[in-house]
Amino acid sequence: MHHIQHYILIKLSTTKWARFSEMRPPKVDSNAYSYHLTLLQKQQLVEKHVEKGYRLSPKGLAHVDRMSSSELHVRIQPKIISMCLLYDEQDNVALLAKSKQPFISAWVFPHGKMHIEDGSARSAMVREINERVAISENDTLRHAADVYIHASINGQLVSSILAHVFTMRVTRSDIERQDIKWTTKHDWADLQLAPGVQEIYELIEANKGSFAYAEYSIDW
Repeated sequence: MHHIQHYILIKLSTTKWARFSEMRPPKVDSNAYSYHLTLLQKQQLVEKHVEKGYRLSPKGLAHVDRMSSSELHVRIQPKIISMCLLYDEQDNVALLAKSKQPFISAWVFPHGKMHIEDGSARSAMVREINERVAISENDTLRHAADVYIHASINGQLVSSILAHVFTMRVTRSDIERQDIKWTTKHDWADLQLAPGVQEIYELIEANKGSFAYAEYSIDW
């Protein structure tokens, strides 16, 4: 984004309304200033009121909310996901192999990114288990934990994830997906698990019936 547009957005991020003259950067030609202000309006980031002046539009407010308060550069945000430990009748838990980087082919619990339109972590989880394993929620679905995972390789941060972790009991025969691996913790010695899988499982097992929170920094 052009530095003049940055300046305008910084000014508007610290006030409800601003006059035309209040947003102009020092020593900037009026034509250049007007040009970039018009661009911000065309992008629907700034809106004008005849009497009150200029302010951030709803789109502009969302844009600024995702950016650094000092420089308005895009921040690297943690990824927010919903994850589910699916238990079968014998207390085996379902794992899927990751199909994408990072950590491709490593085993992980069914999960997916939360969408703005989901409305809640539970709604996101219901959608994900339907998409991932083609089953519907049942009355055993429970929000069991929130877990923050910082995953590194050789000391360099690769991903930062906030996981809303759910548990649910299922009948294995109801799930048609063939690439699910049903396991217990004792089977994991020969598996390459994605960062956080074992830690999350142990957290859930240690806090059955109560909500838990944990943070993990894992060098994979």
